[in-house]
Amino acid sequence: MDLDTQHRPYTSEWYLRLRNVLGEAACRQLGIFVIPDNFLLSVVIPVYNERATLLKLVGRVRAVPLRKQIILVDDGSRDRTGEVLDELARRHERLRVIHHAANQGKAVALTSGTLMSANDYLICIDSDALLDRYAARWIMSQFLSSAQIGRASCRERV
Repeated sequence: MDLDTQHRPYTSEWYLRLRNVLGEAACRQLGIFVIPDNFLLSVVIPVYNERATLLKLVGRVRAVPLRKQIILVDDGSRDRTGEVLDELARRHERLRVIHHAANQGKAVALTSGTLMSANDYLICIDSDALLDRYAARWIMSQFLSSAQIGRASCRERV
């Protein structure tokens, strides 16, 4: 085992070293877990007339320390949201955009984004959510550490 593998976060070796020091329960509570090499998270975000806040929103989601695909669904915005999204998609390889010609509601926007995702793990957030940079990591730790969890929901300070 080389030093890079031994100390690289989220590898099996890294997790085992921390689990031996902290214990399994503490690792689960702190969101310390192994991420499979092929792991890719999809983050679906329905947006409507969010031109002014899109750069901040996308920046916060991109800062989440997980490999991810961001899917933004413009649900018929009347401002320049669609143009801003298209520019962001040109600049960021893992950012996808869906445009609805007319507003169809949050449920339809979430469905459109979910259908575009080909990943096993999906997180949906509101466009006005202030996502803590470690919230998605903590949610994924719960999924990856227990085969019994199929859905998680967060409120307050997420």
